[in-house]
Amino acid sequence: MDKELANYLDAMEARISRRLDDQANSFGRRIDALEQKMDARFDKLFVDFRQWAAPLELKASINEFEIRAIKLRLEALEAQTKPAA
Repeated sequence: MDKELANYLDAMEARISRRLDDQANSFGRRIDALEQKMDARFDKLFVDFRQWAAPLELKASINEFEIRAIKLRLEALEAQTKPAA
């Protein structure tokens, strides 16, 4: 009887172990698929953000250039209008 019980328990342990391994592998595959989806969405979000931000960056750099030009003109006008010392 003990030998029979030991064989039965060994077989049950093997079945449980196989089932746990299968579930762990399935879970790992699902996690990998989720990571791939997240990476793809992040990449798309980053590209979309860059496309949205590009015109704003261009406007900001144009404004910065125009502000520098205005400052130079003001400095030139101030130099012209200063009374001679």
